[in-house]
Amino acid sequence: MADEVMINLYPNEKETMINRMGGLNGSKTVTGTGAVTAINFSQIYIREATVIATLTGTDLVTGATSNLLTTLGISAVSLLAGELHVAPYGTKISAITLTSGSVILY
Repeated sequence: MADEVMINLYPNEKETMINRMGGLNGSKTVTGTGAVTAINFSQIYIREATVIATLTGTDLVTGATSNLLTTLGISAVSLLAGELHVAPYGTKISAITLTSGSVILY
């Protein structure tokens, strides 16, 4: 059997794909309309009909921020219960503000 080689495109990153998929950063339930900042998650699970006002991503290498609502194509959209949205690889969800609904971050 051949040896497997894993190439880390983000050498400063302590996150692996398995950690992202398994939610090994834990989880956080977000309800209400207050800003939630200084977070480090990669997935958003929609618990009920939800509108997200802001969703900020931070590049794990450069630290540059981006609007994940635009990146994920979910700006000004009512998201449905059961949807799962995942930040692009190399980007963490660093802040979120809801207009309505509730989500779980992983």
